[in-house]
Amino acid sequence: MGRLILRLLGTPEVSHAEQPLTFQTRKVLALLAYLAVEQGVHSRDKITALLWPESDEERGKASLRRALAYLRESLDEPSHEGSRRVSLPSTHVLIEHHSLSFNLASDFKGDTQTLQTAFTLARRRSSGDPRTHLVHLQMGASCYRGNFLDGLSLPDAPDFEDWLLLQRESWRRQANTVFDRLSQWQTDAGELENALETTTRWVEHDLLNEMAHTRLMQLHSALGDRPAALQAFERCRAVLERELSVEPSLETMMLAERIRSQTSPVREPVMHEAPSPLEAWEFPLTGRAAEHRALVTAFQTMLQGRMQVA
Repeated sequence: MGRLILRLLGTPEVSHAEQPLTFQTRKVLALLAYLAVEQGVHSRDKITALLWPESDEERGKASLRRALAYLRESLDEPSHEGSRRVSLPSTHVLIEHHSLSFNLASDFKGDTQTLQTAFTLARRRSSGDPRTHLVHLQMGASCYRGNFLDGLSLPDAPDFEDWLLLQRESWRRQANTVFDRLSQWQTDAGELENALETTTRWVEHDLLNEMAHTRLMQLHSALGDRPAALQAFERCRAVLERELSVEPSLETMMLAERIRSQTSPVREPVMHEAPSPLEAWEFPLTGRAAEHRALVTAFQTMLQGRMQVA
């Protein structure tokens, strides 16, 4: 049984035994991603309701069986449904008569696990020698290619769409923390070129993050490139005006003025991104449907409010 590699942060890419996998339908990919990210054991009824909500019970169950059969075939896994043999470490998806789960003991590698490890280390702001964590942070930053399951949408499965919305926001927040901490450590170590490269990627992944734009201004200035620092400010202002109809913060405006008025590089103190309540999210929200729905409703209300203010 070959190694399964899941690259879900960005346009999804899945390979098995060093061969890229294509999926018969978007829902087969959605099923695999959901099981891998949520972990735990899930009832077949729950998965059927999540991915085939408009089907009656029999048709929904039949659709799930077909998706599982295709997934087993793609992963070159024998059918041991209902047998204890499904717990073999070589089996990536554990299929029981009434339940499904992803086998964490199987040979697999996922970019979400890589990012989550980096995020955990990044939050330990005063724990240990930063150099011991640097490799993990670099791996976490490198694996974030864009939104979780970018380009995937299941309009006929609204509960899955809600889950997808929350996952994308949570992984984006985790990536922000990793980019922030990594660029900070690189700056503190005097690795300004590396910090500039990290922060440039941070801005590209989250154009509305003013902290990332500010960090970019600081680094260009510290490297003696005042035109690039001011260009970074103008881009920040244009993006915020276009997308949110707001001006940069007073602190960012004052930084730009200091850069304009200086004839030598301005080594500004590195500004740290304020911890977000979303950083404390622990998912999956398995077995907590009411809490999940409340979070979705609150998040969608927040987005609508932001658009109305804009």
